[in-house]
Amino acid sequence: METIFRTRYVSVIAVVAAAVGAVLMFVIGAVSTIDAIVTYLGGHEDKAFSTDAALAATVEVVSALDQFLLGLVLLVFAYGVYTFGWSPTPRHGMRSAPGSAPRTGST
Repeated sequence: METIFRTRYVSVIAVVAAAVGAVLMFVIGAVSTIDAIVTYLGGHEDKAFSTDAALAATVEVVSALDQFLLGLVLLVFAYGVYTFGWSPTPRHGMRSAPGSAPRTGST
């Protein structure tokens, strides 16, 4: 059983990689959102506020939303792997939640 607990140190690679990937996707999503705003508000003087600019901005915003969602998924994955392998809970038994009543032997 102790060998299984030693392998949790390998999970730090997945946690760090997923967290860095999440930050990267958030940055890419933010840049895409700014690009959509610039596209709609007048990236080209003759096409500002036009139907073509609105369509291009809409596609860019949907793409940015997709990037933000992927970043969120990576963040949740990193947190899940962290709590699975690195959570500061004892190995034997379960802790009760803070503020909850202590468990007794009978129900």
